[in-house]
Amino acid sequence: MHSNNPAFLIGENLPVSLRDAIRLAGFTAYRPGDMGLKGAKDSVVAKYALNEKLILITLDKAHGGSGDATS
Repeated sequence: MHSNNPAFLIGENLPVSLRDAIRLAGFTAYRPGDMGLKGAKDSVVAKYALNEKLILITLDKAHGGSGDATS
């Protein structure tokens, strides 16, 4: 999916322009809709990011180590 460089998954609660800016900086960046996860539950998005080794950027507070991603 992506090289050894960090890759990001940008939450739906953040602007598309953030994904675009990260891409312009030379990194790989996706939004949930890019991965077929548009409107998916937060736990599904978090699990996807974890499984694909993506850095999840979100404003959702539930991802702050609550165990949500592994339940």
